[in-house]
Formats: sequence, C-alpha cells, structure tokens
Amino acid sequence: MKKFLFVLGIVVLTAAIFAGGMFAGAALDWYISMYTVSLFENESISASTTFMVVQMLDENKVDDAKAYLNLTLDAKIMAVGMLMSECDNEKSKRMATRILARIARHRQEHPVPQRDKQVDDLIRDYLTKAIAEVEKQEKQNKAIITDSQ
Repeated sequence: MKKFLFVLGIVVLTAAIFAGGMFAGAALDWYISMYTVSLFENESISASTTFMVVQMLDENKVDDAKAYLNLTLDAKIMAVGMLMSECDNEKSKRMATRILARIARHRQEHPVPQRDKQVDDLIRDYLTKAIAEVEKQEKQNKAIITDSQ
C-alpha cells in the first residue's frame, strides 16, 4: 500500500509540474505577444514623429525641427543617465558614456535654450559625468600605451 501511495504521489506531482509548465508557457506567450504589439506601436509612433520632423524641414521650419529634436534628445539623455546605474554590461556602459560625451561636446559648441532649470541641471550633470568618465578612460588608455612601449 505504501508503494502505491508513493507512486500515486509521484504521478500527482508530475501532473502538477506539467500543469504549471503549461500555465507558465501560456503566460509567457501572452507576455511575448504583449511586447510585440508594444514594439509595433513604438515603431509606428517613431515613424510618425520622424515624418513630422521631415515635414518641418520641408517647410523650412528648421528652428522648430531643432527644438523638437533637442527636446527628444533631452528625454533620451535623461533615460540613459537614469538607466546607467542599472546596467551590468560594462561594454554597453562605455558605449553610452561615449555617446553622452559626444552630445556634451556638441552642446558646448551649440548651446540649447534652457527650459526647466531642474531638468536642465540634471541633463548637464549626466553630460558632465560622461565627459569626465571619457577623459578618465582616455588617460588610462594613454598610460597603458606608454607603459607598454
């Protein structure tokens, strides 16, 4: 009798694991389809906003196009700056830091009109940190090259 209960317990446990796998698979499929729709919508919106900028440029509204692109860039800078501490991939961090440093150097030559002091200060902070980090990396690279010669 004990052997029968043991086998029955294994069968019930196996059925429960199978059912759990089916449930998890169904939930994952729902999640993937939700993400796919979101990706589709994001790309549609991106195409629409890109088209809007092209229209502005076709209508010689260069200042409006630049203002919109700088505002969009500000949002991207803030997103990258906030997500930087969450990123575990050092290669991705270095790439993002170099991109932010390039943006910072460009903005030193082509200043953007200030809008909101707190937001502008936060963006300036992210860009300043990026320049400092890139300069530190460049010094380390030069030191390595000098030491190897």
